[in-house]
Amino acid sequence: MNHNINPNTVYKSTNEGIDLVALIDIGINDELFDDYRRHGSSSLWLKEFASQNNVTLNFADCNDFV
Repeated sequence: MNHNINPNTVYKSTNEGIDLVALIDIGINDELFDDYRRHGSSSLWLKEFASQNNVTLNFADCNDFV
């Protein structure tokens, strides 16, 4: 999954959690895209966790590619 301002997926909330849903037909070798700007800002505890564990986050306030 990568950032793109023209995503082909979207997250949908369900009673069981969150589903990743295709917005268009996606082929076997097609890359999945999401617009990370829609994720909003990261919480402080998550930023701390990511820093401690060397994990990148896909929130606009956590990287320079959004």
